[in-house]
Order: sequence, then C-alpha cells, then structure tokens
Amino acid sequence: MGAKIRKRWNAAGPRVRDSPLVPRENQRVIGVIGGRVCLPQKLWKTDPSPSLPYRLARVQAYISGALLNAAAIDRSRALYERFADACRAAGWEAYVPHQHADPVRDAHLSNMEVAERDVDQVTAAEVIVAYVGEPSLGVGAEVAIALRGGKRVLLVAEADRRVSRFLLGLAELHPSQARVLRYQTEDEAVTWITDQLRALGSDTGVRPSCLTPVSDPGV
Repeated sequence: MGAKIRKRWNAAGPRVRDSPLVPRENQRVIGVIGGRVCLPQKLWKTDPSPSLPYRLARVQAYISGALLNAAAIDRSRALYERFADACRAAGWEAYVPHQHADPVRDAHLSNMEVAERDVDQVTAAEVIVAYVGEPSLGVGAEVAIALRGGKRVLLVAEADRRVSRFLLGLAELHPSQARVLRYQTEDEAVTWITDQLRALGSDTGVRPSCLTPVSDPGV
C-alpha cells in the first residue's frame, strides 16, 4: 500500500467507523480494491455523508446496444432489459441507457448530455455487456472506452449475424478482458451473461460497495 493510500486509509479510519453509512454492529471490511475501502453492499445506506473524504461507488454492469438506428427499437429495448435482468440474477446492478436517455422519449436531451451520461456510466461500471448484433457507432465507442479503461467486456450476438471485424478484433486483442458469445437463442445469452458475472463476483447476490478516495490536494 503506497504512502498516499496509507495516509488516506489511516486518516479515514475513525471517520468511516463513525459514519452513518456503516452500521456500528457490523463493520467488517472485505478488502481494498485499488486503494478503495470495501464493505459488503448490504451494509451501506444510500445517503453518504458529505463530510467524508470518500464517495460511495457501486459495482455495476453497463448494458450497451444500438438504439437510435435499431431495426426494431421496441425489441431492442426488451432485449437489453433481459440482459439487465441476467446481470441482476448474478447479484450485479445494471445500468440500461434507454431507461435514462431514450432516443424517442428523451429526444429533448442534447447530444452532449447523452454523451456525458453514457461515458460517466461506462467509466463507473466494472463490466460492459454489449449487444453487437446490429451496427452501432455508439456501441463500438463504449466497448473501446471500456477496454482502454481496463473493464471486462462481454460481447453477444446471434450466431447468424455479421459482426464488426474491428469489435471482434478488439476482443481478441484483450483476451483477459473480453469474452464473445454467438448465441442461438436469447435464453442462451441470458444464461451465459449470468454465469459470466457469477464467475467474476459472488453468487450470493452481495456485491461489494467501495469508498473511492476523492482527490485531496493536501495529501
């Protein structure tokens, strides 16, 4: 543990223990990830104290897929929601873009608002589940951002669909981060996503929540 992390850890110890975020009767720390203090998610309340030098960050999956130019947007929405359910079945939270910035319902949002929202969520996620059975510049960008950021990426598409060679090549260039499934049925894809996420985390349904250090120029 580096000197800066140790200093933050030691300084934050009593403040974390005294925080309303952590029940006093159970303060079990399950580990440190990249210098972040981690506890079981079920131990945390949803209103982090602004006085703490840390912010609550939840582990989640980001569901990526074509929307604006999807051949059948209603079907696409339903498919992405099934993929989100597959993530939740493994104990992961899931962010589904069209539930927050739908190209039809939320057409009033600016391009910049949509881009900022999605980039923020991709950056916050631990895993990207990307449907690549339809061409989408946005999906390609999200996959590239995720891989460059060290995220895990699950690419899924029907077995008979033509998939971008660039995207498949990115997966092959990052074998420790990316997995590809060419599926016959949606049920097969849903099961595979759940199994992949369970292999990455806990099959108990409890994912860790982490306190991520906020920039402190005084340290």
